[in-house]
Amino acid sequence: MNNPVSTQSSSLFPANGRCWFNTVLMCSLACMRVIKRSIAVILIVCTSPAVALSLAEASSPFYMEPVGIRITHPYGQKRALISPQFHYSDSVRYYENHFEVVIGTHYKRSFWVHFARIHKAHFHTKKDMTEILIVSDDGRILTGLFPEKEMKISGKGESGHVSYPISKVKSIEFVKFIDATVEGKTALDRAATSALLQREWEKVKMSPSTWIVTDKGISYENAKLLNIVDCFSTSRIGYIVHSDRTFRRCQEPESNRLLTVKRGSSTVDVFIDELEFIEITGKKVNDGFELIAVRRDDKSRLTGVYPINLDEDDMVVWKTLVGYESIGILPLRRITIRAHDN
Repeated sequence: MNNPVSTQSSSLFPANGRCWFNTVLMCSLACMRVIKRSIAVILIVCTSPAVALSLAEASSPFYMEPVGIRITHPYGQKRALISPQFHYSDSVRYYENHFEVVIGTHYKRSFWVHFARIHKAHFHTKKDMTEILIVSDDGRILTGLFPEKEMKISGKGESGHVSYPISKVKSIEFVKFIDATVEGKTALDRAATSALLQREWEKVKMSPSTWIVTDKGISYENAKLLNIVDCFSTSRIGYIVHSDRTFRRCQEPESNRLLTVKRGSSTVDVFIDELEFIEITGKKVNDGFELIAVRRDDKSRLTGVYPINLDEDDMVVWKTLVGYESIGILPLRRITIRAHDN
């Protein structure tokens, strides 16, 4: 199987974009050994094994959100922000506490990197797009397009509340995190928070359900917690319905891992982990797309329609070390998802 690496070719970018990313890449690689040593030192000094264990058992890293970041402006000025907020346009879908790195244009592939896994995120905004380069805490370099060139970052600065457009941000470093579900919880540094995510990932790796996703001859192996995610437009945020605004939203990557296959006037519900094979055939059928599923236990075959209002943001998504990875369902084509027993 062809197992693609998690780095992006510079062919996505024009000449000046390649020059910028190559410069950042060389600097990032040069300091990677120092970065890794620094992270190790922070972990040893700030978090004893017993503390890390108790924290991991007490909270879910999914709810860890940043409460302190450091921004570098294009001309080198650094600014610290407390309680940062990341404001996306209503038309852009996103996942809280993750940055998306979009790779590919025709067949969309994305990495969703959790803030706690980011050593540093670099941005380069041009007239019609924003590029992103992420140095992850395990030394990987992820480069691609950032989907929101209008994003604004706000928070409490030295002189009060401030706001910066992404076009005025050269890089972001995440400094402190807190569990949003626990009131009055002590803030953790990024390395300690990353350790919690690592512990979560180790649990995920022990899951018996592992998948191989094949798309146009490219295979993505060892996919965990795989899901088909529906994205949609809505005027509702929580309990509030806005009459004059429409927002982009998607199901959470790990939520509702239940496939509803429509067969004529009836439907069959089956959990993804109960299947050994799923195929998106590439055929559109009225209110969805054709899907074939084969059960693990009795090898029975289900052929029907997956009832979804097809949208350019709909995706097949799975869990990774740094967050999530996904491929877009549109344009409709044959995508197979096969269970892999280790």
